[in-house]
Amino acid sequence: MPAQLSTILYVSDYKERTSSDFFVGSALGYARLEEEGEAVQTFNITVFYPVDETKPCYVPKLSEGQVLSIANSKFSKSAKNNELDIILTSATILDILPENLPVHQINVVGVAMASEPALITDIGVQIECVITDYLSKDKPTEVPITLFHPTGSRFMNQTTIVKRGSSVFFSGTLSSIEGKLYLELHNFSFLRGQQSPITSSPTKRMPWLNSLKSPVSSPDASPIKPQLPPTSTTNTTSSSTPPAANTHTNTKTISTPPAANTHTNAKTIHKNLQQPKQPTKRKTRSSFRVNKLQKLADIASDVLAATDSNNNSDNPN
Repeated sequence: MPAQLSTILYVSDYKERTSSDFFVGSALGYARLEEEGEAVQTFNITVFYPVDETKPCYVPKLSEGQVLSIANSKFSKSAKNNELDIILTSATILDILPENLPVHQINVVGVAMASEPALITDIGVQIECVITDYLSKDKPTEVPITLFHPTGSRFMNQTTIVKRGSSVFFSGTLSSIEGKLYLELHNFSFLRGQQSPITSSPTKRMPWLNSLKSPVSSPDASPIKPQLPPTSTTNTTSSSTPPAANTHTNTKTISTPPAANTHTNAKTIHKNLQQPKQPTKRKTRSSFRVNKLQKLADIASDVLAATDSNNNSDNPN
């Protein structure tokens, strides 16, 4: 369970060596902890620069006397008293002289496991925890740390119920006193890894998941169906709608809210507009011409018949 450190420090005694894939830099860093006094926190800095320049690197080239704002750096207790070992992963060079180094807290955010139940005293609550992180390949490092807050803190309702083995998320200000690490809480919460509300909530709360399994007998169909636009029934049963559109529309008309159906209906209408129209006017004109031709033929037959009858009457045998 890792943790990351952020602060402002200045760099001293920078050295560099070469490995197979990296340039490995080492230096000392000092963070100022008090406005008046000589209290400082000493860091043993390690930084890695890839030999291949095409690979990304988020740490500037270090040199003597630089003032850095570091963030998201891994840390552990040093073998030396009150010193911390850190691996720089992100840093920014500040335009500040070491003589003007500002006072800055050492902020840590991370996840830890409680090694003991919460200890409630007259001055506040203390929680013994262990931070586990990988500072090198296949070599986990355990960092013991004491989380605490004063009496009357807003975290009382949470921290007082911490048990051994509880996984907690925390952030706060770090201090090293006589080789022990203490962190005053700024934020605190439990981690509930055994629960998975994100994966379970859609199957319980999303109505369309039930309708996909049984769209005809879905209990959500009756209250939603009367809210559908009048055109939805026509669009879903129209014979000119392509089969793919019909299947999609049938699913939506049973369990989807009206807002989603409006979009579905618009898509259906758009598809219908793209289809060629039936030549109904041509049929009407064709039938009209046929009827007209039939009427002219009848008239011609009548004229010929009348002419023949007249000729017969004028020339009797």
